Amino acid sequence: MFTGFMKRIIRNSVLVPITVLALVLNSFGGTSPKNIVATQVHSPPKIDGFLSESEWQTAVPSTGFTQADPEEGSPETERTVVRVLYDDNALYVGVMCFDKEPGKIVSQLTRRDRTGQSDRISVIIDSYHDHSTAFLFSGTVSGVQADGLLSQDGRVYDIQWDAVWDFNARILDDGWSAEFRIPYNALRFSDQDSEYVWGINFRRYLSRKQETDEWVLVPRSEMPIGVISSVSGMGHLSGIRNIHPPLHLDLLGYVVPQQNFFSEPPPFPLQKEFKGSAGLDAKYGVTNNFTLDVALNPDFGQVEVDQAILNLTVFETYYPEKRPLFLEGSHIFSFGNDFTSDQLYLFYSRRIGPTLAPLPDSGFVFTQNPQVTKILGALKFTGKTDNGLSLGVLSALTDREEGVEENLGGTVKKTILFQPTSNYSVVRLRQDLSENSFIGMMFTGALKDQYLPSYSSGVDWNLRFLENQWAFDGYLAGSQAISPYTYPYVDRVTGTAGKFTLGRVEAEHWVYFTLYDFYTPHFWINDLGFYNQPLEHGGYSQISYKENFADEPFRRYSLNIDGDYRWDWEGARTLQRLEFTFIADMRNFWSLQASALHLFPAFDDAYKGIIGLYQRPAGELFQGMVQTDGREPWIVSLSGNYQISAKGAHLFSSSLLLTLRPNTWIEISPGLNFDRVRDQENWVYNYVSGVGYYTDDNKNLFGDLSVDSYDFSLRGTLTFRRNVSLQFFTQVYLTKGEYTGFRKLLNPDDLPVYTDLPSVFSPDFNQKIINANIVLRWEYLPGSTLYLVWTQARSGYNAIFDRTLGQNFSDAFHLPMDNVILAKFTYLFSF
Repeated sequence: MFTGFMKRIIRNSVLVPITVLALVLNSFGGTSPKNIVATQVHSPPKIDGFLSESEWQTAVPSTGFTQADPEEGSPETERTVVRVLYDDNALYVGVMCFDKEPGKIVSQLTRRDRTGQSDRISVIIDSYHDHSTAFLFSGTVSGVQADGLLSQDGRVYDIQWDAVWDFNARILDDGWSAEFRIPYNALRFSDQDSEYVWGINFRRYLSRKQETDEWVLVPRSEMPIGVISSVSGMGHLSGIRNIHPPLHLDLLGYVVPQQNFFSEPPPFPLQKEFKGSAGLDAKYGVTNNFTLDVALNPDFGQVEVDQAILNLTVFETYYPEKRPLFLEGSHIFSFGNDFTSDQLYLFYSRRIGPTLAPLPDSGFVFTQNPQVTKILGALKFTGKTDNGLSLGVLSALTDREEGVEENLGGTVKKTILFQPTSNYSVVRLRQDLSENSFIGMMFTGALKDQYLPSYSSGVDWNLRFLENQWAFDGYLAGSQAISPYTYPYVDRVTGTAGKFTLGRVEAEHWVYFTLYDFYTPHFWINDLGFYNQPLEHGGYSQISYKENFADEPFRRYSLNIDGDYRWDWEGARTLQRLEFTFIADMRNFWSLQASALHLFPAFDDAYKGIIGLYQRPAGELFQGMVQTDGREPWIVSLSGNYQISAKGAHLFSSSLLLTLRPNTWIEISPGLNFDRVRDQENWVYNYVSGVGYYTDDNKNLFGDLSVDSYDFSLRGTLTFRRNVSLQFFTQVYLTKGEYTGFRKLLNPDDLPVYTDLPSVFSPDFNQKIINANIVLRWEYLPGSTLYLVWTQARSGYNAIFDRTLGQNFSDAFHLPMDNVILAKFTYLFSF
């Protein structure tokens, strides 16, 4: 039934004729003619940072780097020479970074995958040779490694991707040298009967000059805005012949002892719980371009905490994934990515693992309260065929989780279901059509015991034509699920969604695009996906002028004009705004941004919980941001917003973030965010339950909302050695809100005074949250790590608005606390 439904969507859409047109117009983009030849060795060099072995002298050197920053197109100010060797097991890259002032080389020590302000060299390899996907390996002069995965021609960069590879560097009298050993199992490629030819590029960064030099420079005028590095414009690596890399098997075992201390309201005692877990992740290279991952009782516990934010809407907050297994290969499972860097989350991996705790009955608390769902096993198969078909399959099975209620009298209720036994499955296919175009499809299914299953599927595409200067991106998707929008939540509903984006993405000065998207009233993907916007339709358009070679005091800048326009399915306009934005990089290496928005009157409707329609007033919004020179031992980032409305509301927010580097191994970042709202006409909303209030005659209850929010944070990294670091994060989040001047909504803009309120009615809120997290990380062997983690969480809520900042700050540190102390030990067996 669902398959037939999706066939009707595709058959009735304009996707097929537009795809054919795009392919006719498409012009295959060429790559750089620059080539570096790899030299075969029988005795691999020692990866110690010195290029002293004789094998390096036999390798063919390549030079001729060009500045990408700060003076695009100018010659490099310091000479760079690269050489490449290979054998049956790995690729070896040796780099000599000459420097006329070696005493000024910047060498900051930080943890892995954080480059910081340090001289570094990067190797970018398109081993698929698909001109779209590339593996990035970067090393700093202090020996710190970083890696990531570029996809969609460098527009998407996944820094969470990790591989096991070797790197070392040394400072010399005439500069510094570096050595890479990149095993073939860290790459993905198709077998060749003759010579392998891969895409490759090299990038050098000189910190004290903020200079980026590239072996092959692709001008900004030939790249869409936001591209990290153009994969299609890279040079070539040739000369690799007759290699026989062994198929690879990695077994990653883990052990986690964990002690939990969970607080309960008096007189319930502190809950103490010790638990241990162990599991095994297996990664097998089925071929050189396909990998099978199998996990038995995998550890999906994240060691970093989520940052608290204020959410006064009916829509869920999105949090990024931090769990290792789901991070690997995540680019394959992305759907609907377009050149605006937006996507539709048909698959949101954080649906797998957490519990959905029900509210306890009045007078009861959960004395058994599972925080996560045990994942019994997971399987993932990913890779890419010789003809450009990317494949991703994921399936995970989670256990049943139950809670127990108890009241002050000791009455224990029967177990309450938190999460049923569930299976989550995802299938992703994507076929390359040309060097920078593709068409793909995705299917997801969430099957929960005692519940009807939920499905979603869709097709998406990225099409490039007219010498890659124009793009047509988009998707069509459908869902079949039990929707929360239809009470009593037992009927299965079907919904559709789509997006069409057309624009000129490459040009010297002028780029522009327009898009249209729609989400029908019963579109629901949140059993395994994520969607947190109103179910409506509308568009967005932008015109940009960019200057890459600007006069003083600018180095480059862009001017943007864009507009939003949206309607619900009854024809009411729910959004209309016009924005002007100026973005600039200065020659003193500061950056700034300023924008002004005019918000036209628009309506809130039932999809935001409103009964009927409410007309939001017109308003003006001004935003600004400035950041100082990133080379300095201290960096300041300051931003602010100010909004006024036609009904007298004033909204102000500001953010201050400092980055302090007192020496080469310490980096500390204190931050402060402040939000102040006064007299904003707003639907009266229960901050805890997420439900709005209504009058006794079932009209929406409105009031003038005032909010004060403070977010104090402190992040830091202490790096004792390049494989030993201490990372910490602390957040004190205080937010309080007050409603006055209550009114009821009769018509979109008719809100008479309402006084028939219960005597104990108080929608005000005052919430205090403390999150603290310390992670000691020691990579004692490549791919094997020991973590020691302490996490503390405090949270308190009341309805007392009349508390000062000092009182709330003090109160936060007297709240009951939950503490978790754990050790995580992983060991990599590599065969």
